[in-house]
Amino acid sequence: KNQLYFSAAADAVVKQITDAGGVAMANYANVCKTDEIVGPTMDKFGKIDILINNAGILRDRSLLRISPDDWQSIIDVHLTAGFMLTQKCFEIMKANKFGRIINTSRSG
Repeated sequence: KNQLYFSAAADAVVKQITDAGGVAMANYANVCKTDEIVGPTMDKFGKIDILINNAGILRDRSLLRISPDDWQSIIDVHLTAGFMLTQKCFEIMKANKFGRIINTSRSG
């Protein structure tokens, strides 16, 4: 259900951008599959000017009830994917001599 909601939201934003004359695409890949994110982006645009690491997941469990698999998925999405995407995009940005990287976080 959530994936369908987020896909529809992404599609709506792409439509708004393209209706206004811009170029956009949605990517539904798992953020941990960095090649599936960077590859199609490079194929469509030929460069990456900005990366916003904003992905996050919630495992609403107390410390004593969270499983090792849940913990690993949190680390993978919140930390490892951000690192891997930053590393891949920075290489592209460095070659283009331009780029911006934004990392988001939240408290609570």
